[in-house]
Amino acid sequence: MFVELYMRYQQIKKYLTTIIDLSIKFIRDLFNSSFKHDVPGTAAEGAYRAILSFFPFLMVMVSLLSQSSHKYNLVDELMELLRRFLLPNSITIIQSYLENFVNIPVKTIISVSIFAFFWFGTVYFCAIGKGIAKAYGLSVRPLWRDLFIHFMLFVFTGVFLVAFSALMILGPIILKLLNVYIEVPKGITFLLGKLRIFTSVVGLIILLSTIYHISLPKPSSWFTQLPGAACSATAWVISTGAFSLYLQHFGLYEKTYGSLAGLIIFLVWLYISNGIFIMGAEINHTLDNLIRDYKKNTN
Repeated sequence: MFVELYMRYQQIKKYLTTIIDLSIKFIRDLFNSSFKHDVPGTAAEGAYRAILSFFPFLMVMVSLLSQSSHKYNLVDELMELLRRFLLPNSITIIQSYLENFVNIPVKTIISVSIFAFFWFGTVYFCAIGKGIAKAYGLSVRPLWRDLFIHFMLFVFTGVFLVAFSALMILGPIILKLLNVYIEVPKGITFLLGKLRIFTSVVGLIILLSTIYHISLPKPSSWFTQLPGAACSATAWVISTGAFSLYLQHFGLYEKTYGSLAGLIIFLVWLYISNGIFIMGAEINHTLDNLIRDYKKNTN
């Protein structure tokens, strides 16, 4: 009996030692590869390109919302959705931007924004694709092919975000309409609110996994991109909340930058977000190498 317990103890000790060693190696390799592949520099490039494409994207969204007779309600619901993920200072800029453009004729908005929207969006995804390729130590595709693939990826992401945003926006509106005819219990309303947050995170994981899969310039399985996508989505939600708390209690951006504070904060948030998204690809590559080395050593 004691011999059997001792053998089990040794086996558990061996497993724990292996897990700890693999965890330390994973963290060390991830840290080294992130600096070797210049993740901070790629994140800065992506943040700059993202802000150039973000406001044309909002203009296209406004042009779609302005077609509805309930456009102001839809804008309010869109802002409520964005408040779940963006920082308060960024929300102020976006809200004023939407309110200024919601009454402009649709043709004017489309003619001004459509080219900038697609061009800067494609260039932004090319920057993200370059970061993903760097994470795997690969060269990017030829220019024309790279532009075409990331243009299609940008279109897919835009359609996904519009459809997903519409679903998240219409949920509360449908709930309000139901309250007119039947009284919805408060418990169900609370659960639906939590379900929206969970659904948003799951949608972000699916989107990031798809971006990693398509941007990677070599064949890969979509499912192998899920670990990095899940880590990035979780880290992004946590870091956004932490950054928001920092700004509320310790941030001095308004005193330092004055009227530009909102824009500076938005740029910093984009930089952090892009760094986290690119780190997802680094996690996937480091995890692939770790699993391959472990299988080689055990065999």
